[in-house]
Formats: sequence, structure tokens, C-alpha cells
Amino acid sequence: MTQETPIDKAAAHGGTEHHHRLRVKIPKAALSEETANHLRALDGFRVVADGHVFRSVRYHEVSAHCLKMEHVRGSVVSDILSQSGSRWASAKRLASAQKLVHLAGCWLGYFHKWRPSQRASHYDLHVLAQRAIDQVDVLRNGGLPSNLADRLIDTIEQAIPGEVGDRVVSVHGDFKPGNLMISGHEVIGIDMEGYGWGSPLTDLGSFIASTAVLRSAHRFRGVSLGHRRLLCREFLGAYRSVTEWDIQGLPLQVLKSIVFLCGYMTRHQNPLLWWLRGRPTMVQTISEALDHPFVEE
Repeated sequence: MTQETPIDKAAAHGGTEHHHRLRVKIPKAALSEETANHLRALDGFRVVADGHVFRSVRYHEVSAHCLKMEHVRGSVVSDILSQSGSRWASAKRLASAQKLVHLAGCWLGYFHKWRPSQRASHYDLHVLAQRAIDQVDVLRNGGLPSNLADRLIDTIEQAIPGEVGDRVVSVHGDFKPGNLMISGHEVIGIDMEGYGWGSPLTDLGSFIASTAVLRSAHRFRGVSLGHRRLLCREFLGAYRSVTEWDIQGLPLQVLKSIVFLCGYMTRHQNPLLWWLRGRPTMVQTISEALDHPFVEE
């Protein structure tokens, strides 16, 4: 009988398989040569600062249809945050959560500064706003009240500051608490297959939106709006302390990311669960984002 290889197992069991210190992943779609080259270059990202090592997961072998990377042993930031849950009222728990998002902001700042690009940027926020507005129609169909949808569109249109400058950086592509791990004194970015060139707004908006809608997961039901806004400010403050950059257009990017995250939930949740749990969460999240912005220009 032929022994099943880790690659065979990965193909048969959801696209990933652990084998000793190796993690094998079969991408859902074939990787482009540019993306493969980006992943091969990730070994060069390693920053030591303030007693921590900031780096990415190491890719040992990269091809269009198979990735072999190190199996990181540690804790995912989103899992650590979820262990606090409703107990964040404790000053100690809240301080621990702030430290985690501070490390996340530092990791992203170092990563964005790691490989500056000479490419010209054309990150037009008018186009970004139009994509967000188009997505609002998806939310209407998912039960977002018309008055709230109209208000959301008005806010998006008012948040357009013009075209972002020419800064192009190395972006993670899917940066959120679930894609960052803590292993001892190391802070490690994982699931880097979206890595490439882009605007820093992409990663910033993704992380802040993910933190803003923590309430969407049942285990985070006790996380107050005030605590979530505090975590967003802590994350952004850490990022700015590393980069010293003035980032324009972030409020619009965060709104867009929240809208798309809610749209994703409408498409991927069981219809019954969506109307019982998902829709109320969406309405509350959009209302919070409009009444109490998670970031300000």
C-alpha cells in the first residue's frame, strides 16, 4: 500500500497539513510567479526591537501549486484576545490586550518599511469609495435598513480626501489578528500568500476593521465599543511610532473594510444564523462605525 505523503494529505484535507516541523498548504488558486518570488524573499524580513523579534513565517519551498513552510508553534493573537472575552473589564486583561495590538502595530510598521518600492502609486480613493458604495447594496439585500445604508453612503462620499500619495510598500494582503502569532519573544506574520506591493492603507484598514467587528464572533460578545476603539488607537499609535508616516484616507479605508467584511458575512453565514445573529451584528457594527469612528483623519 502506497504511503500518503504530506502533499497528498494537504490536498485531501482542506488544503493544509502539518508534518513534524513542516506545514504543507495547497493554494486554492495557482500562485503567480510574482507572488511566488515575493514569498521566497520573506526570509529577509527580520527586525529585533524592544526585546522582540518581528518576522514572517519561513517558506521552505514555493511553487504555483504547493507551499512548504515552517510549522510555527505559538498562539494566534485573535485566540489570545478571545480568552479574555467579557473579562476585559479587568484592567490587567485590558492591558494585556493593548500590548498584543501594540505588537501588531509594530510588526506592520516594520514590515511596511522593510522593502520600500520605487513604483508609482495610483491608489485612487474615489475608486475605493465607489467599490464600498457598490457593496452597500449587498448589505441592503442582507437586511441593512435603508436609512442606515443611505447614511453610510453619505459618510463614505464625505470621507474622500483625494488621491493618496506615491507611497508603495510591501503589504501582507490579509492582515488581521488571526494572521499574527506570538511564539515566545517572536511576533510572526502568517498566511502571507497575499503579500505583494500596495498601499499601507490596505493592511491598516483590514486590521482595524477586524478589531472593530470583534463582536461578530460569539466569544467576543462582551467586548465593549470603548475597548475596541481603544485597541484600534493603540494599534495605530504603535504603527505610527515605527513609521512616522502621515497616512491620509484611513477613515475611508476602514469604512470600506468594515463594509466588505459585513458583505463577506452575508455570503458565508447560514441564512438562518445570519438573520438571527449576523444581521443584528451588522446593523450594530455599521451604526457604531458611523456614530463613533474607530479612526479619525
